[in-house]
Amino acid sequence: MNSIDRTTIINAIKDKFISMDEVYAYWLEGADSLDAVDEYSDIDIWLDVKDGYEDRVFSLAEEELSKLGKLDFKYSIKHAHPKIHQNYYHIEGTSPYLIIDFCIQSHSRDKNEVRFIEGDILEFPKVIFDKSNVITILKDEEKVDISLIKDIIDEIKAKYNQHSRVIKYVERNNYPEAFIYYLKYVADPLVQLMRVKYTPKYHYLHFIHISNHIPNEEVKLLEYYYQISSLEDIRTKTEKAKKTCNELIKEVEGLYNLKV
Repeated sequence: MNSIDRTTIINAIKDKFISMDEVYAYWLEGADSLDAVDEYSDIDIWLDVKDGYEDRVFSLAEEELSKLGKLDFKYSIKHAHPKIHQNYYHIEGTSPYLIIDFCIQSHSRDKNEVRFIEGDILEFPKVIFDKSNVITILKDEEKVDISLIKDIIDEIKAKYNQHSRVIKYVERNNYPEAFIYYLKYVADPLVQLMRVKYTPKYHYLHFIHISNHIPNEEVKLLEYYYQISSLEDIRTKTEKAKKTCNELIKEVEGLYNLKV
């Protein structure tokens, strides 16, 4: 096993680019920024780079990483954002979990898109250097969109009135269809309610890092509803979920002072 660790990689990138005029900022996201690093964590690296120098900086980064060990994995993806460029790397002999998720944003990216909320549970930067005030940290949390919360609850109520879509496949002895409809109309709405209750800003995240975002007893409750081994499980838990769903809806409506 290669002795190179995450700190060595992070520092190598810093030392390479801190004096380069075309690189304006370097920060980490993910586990490093949220103080959640463990032996399974990857590295989320971000650089802000002068427009037109993105490919050059990637090449220099690859050269620097290659000094630490052979790159046995490289994959480039076309990011949905035109100002963000993303590669994945892995250094031979290091932990298989130590994937380097390397993003470069063009300096012309709208600075309003590089704003973070202090204490955010999902996205917050660990700044290594920022030579041009690229990153903005805001103190105040965004307000909860009450109308969106109402729409989500209405949609969940509608799904729970359509459990016949699940049970008909149980009666037909069609497990694949029953299972996928169970997820859509029974289990997934419970996750939505948990998200709205505990992380309304990130109501759309579903299971991403949810074990870190909600109480352990709620995690166990979701585990119960997602552990399905038979058609009879689907039948039983579909019925039982009605009570759980109603209780969660009442909690959410009370939390946000929604009119029933």
